[in-house]
Amino acid sequence: MRRKLSYEELQKRVRLLEKNAEKLERIKTKLQESEARFRDIADNALEWIWQVDSTGKYTYSSSVVKKILGYEPKEVLGKYYFDFFHPDKKKRLKKVTTEAFEQKKFFRKFINRNVCKDGKTIVVLSTSGVPLFDEKGNFIGYRGADLDITDQYIAEKKLQESEEHLRSLMESATNFAVYRLISDEKTPHKLSVKFVSPSAKDILGIPDPIKFESWFENIHPDDRARMSKANRRAFETKIFNEEYRAYNEKKGEWRWVHAISTGGVDKKGWNRYVNGILIDITERKIAEEALKSKDKELGIKAKKLQDMNTALNVLLEKRKVDQIELEEKISLNVESLIKPYLDKLRQGNLDERKKNILNIIQANLDEITSPFRRNLSSIHYNLTPKEIQIANFIRRGITNKEIADILFVSVKTVEFHRDNIRKKLGIKNKKINLTSYLLSMD
Repeated sequence: MRRKLSYEELQKRVRLLEKNAEKLERIKTKLQESEARFRDIADNALEWIWQVDSTGKYTYSSSVVKKILGYEPKEVLGKYYFDFFHPDKKKRLKKVTTEAFEQKKFFRKFINRNVCKDGKTIVVLSTSGVPLFDEKGNFIGYRGADLDITDQYIAEKKLQESEEHLRSLMESATNFAVYRLISDEKTPHKLSVKFVSPSAKDILGIPDPIKFESWFENIHPDDRARMSKANRRAFETKIFNEEYRAYNEKKGEWRWVHAISTGGVDKKGWNRYVNGILIDITERKIAEEALKSKDKELGIKAKKLQDMNTALNVLLEKRKVDQIELEEKISLNVESLIKPYLDKLRQGNLDERKKNILNIIQANLDEITSPFRRNLSSIHYNLTPKEIQIANFIRRGITNKEIADILFVSVKTVEFHRDNIRKKLGIKNKKINLTSYLLSMD
């Protein structure tokens, strides 16, 4: 039978209980404050804080889930974490997470695609979690956080695609090679190859283009000084753009290379990297040399043609002078050696027919020695010999009937030729006297 406590003992027990009650109240207050702080942190964090039981069912969700998936926290409770996975990847993701649950291990940055409440929007989450155990060591679930990395994921995908395109470009290059060079702060003027297209082997004719110093071992002696100066200048300007010759040991010949690059600096102004391209321009250079040779050859031929043309013009001018001298000589001879005798014949006793013949001789001699005939014979007027003969008679004032008698043709024939002469001289249907016009052509 238990002993009955005295009054003093009861008072001690009461005071002890009161102290314990006060202590529990303080613990409860601190716990409530801690829970409030956790809720404030969870609800204002960028991450969606959650907790699931051992089957993967949500038992807690911060309000951030509404910003990420569009659900209220209470709508998430009772659902499984894999309920939000994208259908295309749901089976595979569920298998991976189930294995993690079975191993009861910590995991972080598990990338998964989820469907929002609207059923259309897709978000990419980075999930991290820690396993939870009760006081007896039994596994009771996971507590963790999801971070929305959709924008980052898309950017990384684009970057990955860009890198794949660049890698494809580098690996498929033939007559050009893409490269990147890097340096460090200790040796800023010493560059090393970060990457270079495999085609650099064929362009430079070297076995290992990763060794940057080997790029310049086979430069043509005539190009070495210029290339060295360009390299030094590039460290100041961050730009390199030079064409040079390099002996390609694989092909056993000198090849032309065009190197173009641009340097990049960090915040401190150090040359951290150089992006560039090597282009085999041998065929272009050969074509340019052939074009220069052709231009030179054409220049020589043009000079010869110009000299020949000058000589021909001199000859033509000489011929004109000779022709004029010959015409003047003939005219002088006709005037001094033939016309005096014609005048004597005209003073004799001649019948009408002989007079006409004498007039024809006189007219023909005048026609031969007259510059008027040369003018009418030009290609510009295109007069026939008969038209020139009749035009000469008209110029001298001889009538159509007289011309017809001299030439033994009808008057209509003379009129026909007269009409053609006006047409070819461009004065047909114009009020211009033909005789006066012909006289103005002397």
